[in-house]
This record gives sequence, C-alpha cells and structure tokens, in this order.
Amino acid sequence: MKIEIQDEYEELFDLIGCYFNQDWKMEANSVEESIKNYLSEFQKTSVDQCLFEIGQILEMVNQNKIDAEHLLLEDFDVGYDYPSAGFTGKEWLEHIRNLILELRKTVNFQPSK
Repeated sequence: MKIEIQDEYEELFDLIGCYFNQDWKMEANSVEESIKNYLSEFQKTSVDQCLFEIGQILEMVNQNKIDAEHLLLEDFDVGYDYPSAGFTGKEWLEHIRNLILELRKTVNFQPSK
C-alpha cells in the first residue's frame, strides 16, 4: 500500500520527503521557511498538483476513509513532529495547505520546462 500511496500522491510525497524529512531543520528554521524553499524550487504546476492532492486526502479524512496520522507517519514518513507543535495530522495538512496558498504569492516558481 505504501508504494501505491506514494505514486498516487507523488507531489505531496515529494514535498514531505524533501522538506519535512528527519533532517528538515538542517535546511530551514521554520515550517514557513521550508514551504518557501519548496515553492522556490518547484514549478507552479507541481505546487498546484500538491494542493489538489492535499485536498483529496483531507476529503478522505473527513469521510473517515483514511487516518491522517497513519498516512503521514507510516506511509509518508514525515519527519516533522507536528504533534509536538499542537497539530493533529489533519490540522497539519490544513496548515501546510494554507501556508502554500499564502506564501505562493511571495515566491518565484521555477520556470516551466
């Protein structure tokens, strides 16, 4: 199942795997800085797809079809300790989505190929 999830939600997996892995604090001082780094290193189409994938997952969480904690901690191996920051898995995904939407206005995306 892990491989299927990673393939189905490839852009979100890239975001978490690259910017919220166990070493994420070596690249950024905050979640916001990590999101800015992500936005500046990816193309707009990839970011749009990531937002779509987050929306799909949140919809399934709201319908009790998947467990956000299991998805983030087991399937995506998130290295950011969102529970210590006071978030549930669902809340953290919502927070990440909101940060992307807010910060994308201030960052230059990578040019399309």
